[in-house]
Amino acid sequence: MVGFKPAAPAPGARPKVAVTGGSGYLGARFVRALAARGTWDIVVLDLAPAANTPADVRHRFLDLNLPHSDGTVYRILKEERPDVLVHLAGVRSPLRDAVYAHELNSIGTLNVFGAAGEADVKRLIHYSTTMVYGARGDNPAFLSEDHLMRADVSDHFVRDSVEAERHCRDFARRHPDARVAVLRFAPILAAERRDYRIRYLEGPVALTMLGYDPLLQWLHPDDATEGLLRTLDAPGAHGTFNIAPDGILPLSSTLLLFGTPSIPLPHGVAYLAAEAAWIAGLGTAPGAHAHYVRYPCVAANDKARKVLGFAPQKTSLETVLLAARARRSAGRAIDFDALEEVARMAAYRLEQRMRRPAAPGGPRTRRGRVRRESGRDEDGVMSQTNPAAAPPFVPSLEPAPADEDFLHDVLGEAGKLLVAHPELASPRAWIDLWNLFLHRNQSLDLDDFGYDEAAARVWHPLFDFLYRVWWRVTLSGVENVPNEGRALLVINHSGVLPWDGAMVKHGIAHEHPSRRRARLLALDMFTTLPFLQPWLRQLGEVRACPENGERLLLRDELVAVFPEGVKGVGKYFRDRYRVARFGRGGFVRLALRTRSPIIPISVVGAEEIHPVLFRPDFIGRVFGFPYFPITPTFPLLGAGGLVPAPTKWWIDVGKPIDPGLDPAFAERPMIVNEVTDVVRSTIQQMIDSRLARRGNLFTGE
Repeated sequence: MVGFKPAAPAPGARPKVAVTGGSGYLGARFVRALAARGTWDIVVLDLAPAANTPADVRHRFLDLNLPHSDGTVYRILKEERPDVLVHLAGVRSPLRDAVYAHELNSIGTLNVFGAAGEADVKRLIHYSTTMVYGARGDNPAFLSEDHLMRADVSDHFVRDSVEAERHCRDFARRHPDARVAVLRFAPILAAERRDYRIRYLEGPVALTMLGYDPLLQWLHPDDATEGLLRTLDAPGAHGTFNIAPDGILPLSSTLLLFGTPSIPLPHGVAYLAAEAAWIAGLGTAPGAHAHYVRYPCVAANDKARKVLGFAPQKTSLETVLLAARARRSAGRAIDFDALEEVARMAAYRLEQRMRRPAAPGGPRTRRGRVRRESGRDEDGVMSQTNPAAAPPFVPSLEPAPADEDFLHDVLGEAGKLLVAHPELASPRAWIDLWNLFLHRNQSLDLDDFGYDEAAARVWHPLFDFLYRVWWRVTLSGVENVPNEGRALLVINHSGVLPWDGAMVKHGIAHEHPSRRRARLLALDMFTTLPFLQPWLRQLGEVRACPENGERLLLRDELVAVFPEGVKGVGKYFRDRYRVARFGRGGFVRLALRTRSPIIPISVVGAEEIHPVLFRPDFIGRVFGFPYFPITPTFPLLGAGGLVPAPTKWWIDVGKPIDPGLDPAFAERPMIVNEVTDVVRSTIQQMIDSRLARRGNLFTGE
């Protein structure tokens, strides 16, 4: 290759960074923030300089879609000799010209990294997206950097980002002495940036999936810029890092804050409708991209916190509130001042739930009118001397009708206007009232798994009726559950539907001295089905996978697992109370890695609520179920056949089993199998003992 003779750097010269795409939205913010430090010599490689570019920032023309752009990049890099190359050039919204987008996002990255290798650039930072993980029903609640990239190959927009990362990986393999940091950014939401996400959120209507309400992350642009700066400040940063905010927000709540009505369609129809709208020029993304409004794709930022020192300042809720207020506040029936106070308290409680130290002085505060029951002083200032006085949850967006302060506290003065002069209300105000009605039992105070205490409270009367009246549950041995600290509850499974887990959770929450709340690890078949997905999430249940269980246990929570899985919940009536095989011992590995005691729990009485006589599983597979039970009442009585029989239940909590082994033993299959057999045999003995003492199936006498 032709050589160039760059000028030798002057003694004591500042380090130099070259930024491709430095005139784009994020690139311009990063360049301005870096220039304000005055410690780097900055060269921007882009089509034209950005507005308000600092005077000491130099610009070099670069168009990655031109032929032989790799040679152009090589010539610039040899002349400039940057210490760090930050590659931010790319298309950030889906384009109908997929070839152009592919040439820029994928081939452009290949050319930039190829030129960097020839120019002997030793540090590279590459922009990517968390969407490369793919939105799937079997995703863990938080996707770490080790998770596979499983984006839909038919989604060309995301596939280009996956290919770009592969080019980065190939470069790192060919140049082992270079340090390559790939930053996967969560979706960035900003009022001044009109990308395809903003167009979707503030459109006249939003297409959604009927029965699905995925959790979303929204990254503030200031936090995205901080992630770039932190990476630049860490010379040893190498590998992949998720630049993601704390907290999540359901899609429905995001649309509510933007004041956008939704059109829920069955998912089979929704994909076709999205693709048709895209072809007609009405949609913001192709049909394949609609996965991201059906399933979650939430990234964990633990590695970036630990290695880069990255600490996002805005939660997803705060980011959405800022963008919605700036773009859609006119004519609204929502008091954004009140909601900002809600967001501040939710951010504080999120820190407490995640066991992270809060900022000195407790939650961030501001003066203003607030609810009387919120634990604040009369003048509206949060009491900082007693953080424990914070409310157990943020009130629902639309409380019970008996709350006389609802109109003022949530709707503000717009509420009085609607009452006195409804004919003056704007269309957006009526949309807000409709959305608030749909969310009347929900709140914005969610934990990082999406648990909504306000929404869960609505179902407490039903669970209490089933526990005390319908099944007349007798709970014994609840004192074996520790008053605090982590523990893994291992329960036998039965009954076609997971009522056994709900009753164990309800019993511990109401009869344990500490009123502890267990988190159930639910099967995929329950966490991916429409309507069940958002319902279980609101109740605090999470998908059964090692990542979710470990994250909860390390926060000293109670976690309940059902090792029998589908084999237990769908077993034949003739096999009742025979504990099925416990799989490959995944729960034992989980307990060993987290040093958690195992508490065996047996449930007797649930096997008879839906006696399974036959299982034509081929019917169930058509509808996405692993089995299709035939019981004396289902499908003979239709939906009425799902009503469980009112048997008498016993729930026995056994003594904790502490393997007393080092976490390293989790990787030894024979040890894991031995502990698994001990737990299984213990539960079987507890069931046999209870059956020997049980009398009548319905009365227990």
